[in-house]
Amino acid sequence: MLKDDALDYYYDDTQPILTSTTSFDEVTSMIRDYFEGPEYRRGVQQIWHNTNLVSTTAKTLEKSVKENFESMLLDLKNL
Repeated sequence: MLKDDALDYYYDDTQPILTSTTSFDEVTSMIRDYFEGPEYRRGVQQIWHNTNLVSTTAKTLEKSVKENFESMLLDLKNL
């Protein structure tokens, strides 16, 4: 079942180009390629390289270094 961005992508970008002969595997492949393809991986890699303790601390000066470090680790885990 699709939700959020995947559901929007399906209705906005995928559904208009579907034909009666488009298989379920083709649709899932289109969605997977969009969300997990090379562009997605490059974007994640860019975020990974730009994430550091200094930039994380600059966003939330009120937190301690430990809290910012934990926040940074959580952000990286969620990529």
